[in-house]
Amino acid sequence: MRDSYYKSGGWNVTCDWCGEKKKNDQVKKTWDGFYVCFKHWEPRQPLDFLKGIADKQSVPFSRPAPPDSYITPTCTTYGLSAIPNYAVPGCSIPNNINIPEQTDYPVFPDLTSGTIGIGVTGYSIIGT
Repeated sequence: MRDSYYKSGGWNVTCDWCGEKKKNDQVKKTWDGFYVCFKHWEPRQPLDFLKGIADKQSVPFSRPAPPDSYITPTCTTYGLSAIPNYAVPGCSIPNNINIPEQTDYPVFPDLTSGTIGIGVTGYSIIGT
């Protein structure tokens, strides 16, 4: 068919897809506003109309975090010693193995040297 011809009530339109000159009754408007010829026209994707389901992601109830509480160690007789598990950071004295009279920590006798070991490697007190 010729590029231009007279048709009563018609006008020339260019296809936005292929660029061919067509008459107004040979093109169709797409959902996104383009005018295309019939061979390039396609319906809108049905999934474009799908609506999602609202998903509530909040928890049923919540509480604020409790305030921070720090336990500050106090210097005791045991805390001044350098024995592990009894020494208090910032309070113990290095190489201090003075042990209080009342013991509540494990005492292991060393039968080979006649000394009593205090659950710590390298420190011992001569037994009585």
